[in-house]
Amino acid sequence: MEQIGQYLFPRPQQITLHQPKQPSQVSLSIVDIPTTIDAKISHCSQVKYQQDATLTKQSYQLTISLNQIHIAYCDSQALLYAHYVLRQLLHNGQILHCLKIKDQPDFLKRGI
Repeated sequence: MEQIGQYLFPRPQQITLHQPKQPSQVSLSIVDIPTTIDAKISHCSQVKYQQDATLTKQSYQLTISLNQIHIAYCDSQALLYAHYVLRQLLHNGQILHCLKIKDQPDFLKRGI
């Protein structure tokens, strides 16, 4: 798990690797993932979105299972951060492992 999260920026608050460790069967490329606010992956039926008002501002939960990627997000900024992390996961290994990431900002404004 440490190896999966060590290169993610901003680093998510929680990463849970599903056991047994296995790669996801979802077919997705880094170029498929949007880099703009409010954009979604539209051509891949294995990616599901859910806007969740119970999450705090800029919070998201990214779940990669064997046959699906599920992104729960509070607002458009959270969706963008979930996409950033997904792009980084693909960039660093090209293999998506089954895992769950939960993240929310420590402060109202994210930054360094």
